[in-house]
Amino acid sequence: HAEMGEEIFQISISPGSEEVSYRIRAASRPRAALARIGYPITRLLQSRFRRDSIAAMRRAVR
Repeated sequence: HAEMGEEIFQISISPGSEEVSYRIRAASRPRAALARIGYPITRLLQSRFRRDSIAAMRRAVR
C-alpha cells in the first residue's frame, strides 16, 4: 500500500433524545515515494470525503 493509517466511523444514538451522532476519525501518512509527492492532493480528497460523508449522513437521518 502506498499509505498507512486507520479510519474509524462511529454512529451513536442517545436513548433519551434519540439524537444521532456521527464521528469520523482518520489518520494516515504516505509510505511510498509517489504517495509522498501526491500527499497534498490526498489531503484535499480526504477532506472532501469527510464533508460528503457528513452531508450523506444528515440526509439519511432526516
